[in-house]
Amino acid sequence: MPAKKASVKKPAAPKPSVKKPAAKKSAPKKAGASKTPEREPVKAERPPTPPPAWVDIGFKQIQGAVVEDEQGQWKGTSKWPCLVDGGGRSSVFFQYRSASMVDPWSKTDLEAERLRTILIGAMRYGKTYLLELHDTPGPMLTHIAEALEAVEPGLWEKIMSKRLLTEFRSLVRPDDGVAYDETNWVAVHEDFNVLFLQTTEQLDERLRGCALFRVLNPPS
Repeated sequence: MPAKKASVKKPAAPKPSVKKPAAKKSAPKKAGASKTPEREPVKAERPPTPPPAWVDIGFKQIQGAVVEDEQGQWKGTSKWPCLVDGGGRSSVFFQYRSASMVDPWSKTDLEAERLRTILIGAMRYGKTYLLELHDTPGPMLTHIAEALEAVEPGLWEKIMSKRLLTEFRSLVRPDDGVAYDETNWVAVHEDFNVLFLQTTEQLDERLRGCALFRVLNPPS
């Protein structure tokens, strides 16, 4: 038998080399090119303002609870009382109590000299200095504050902070009478108080630091 021919393996054909695509060069940044703006941090939302904490009283309790402060809500603190009476009877009550009343609806009530004289009279003789805010406490407060600033710069802040109780002599004038001179009037009467009276439960932010009272009126 003829010998079998040895099979000769053909060399494998070389694989074609695959060129990798050249990396794209980043374009040079132009001078003055703006950077990507940074995101502003998210501000935390403020918690909702809690509702006013009114102390409910009957109409006949106004004198004891509000004026005399039998429950110790405002005397000896930095607070003044604020009273809301939707029925409107409290205004008449204080008229009969001879309170020193300021009504922004009356132009004469906001005259500087009248504001000054009834304020020092209330401090001297221990009366309620009543500021009527009606059903629009925000605008009424603004009118009163501006009028008090016309009496003396910083007077509104002195009243609200109670610094007025020790810094009252600047309001006295030489022609106010003997009762107001330094020998006869050395301190504010202990019964003096500033009272904010309104007919709505809508509370202005400037009064949130007050002792809050609410008259419970019988249903009509």
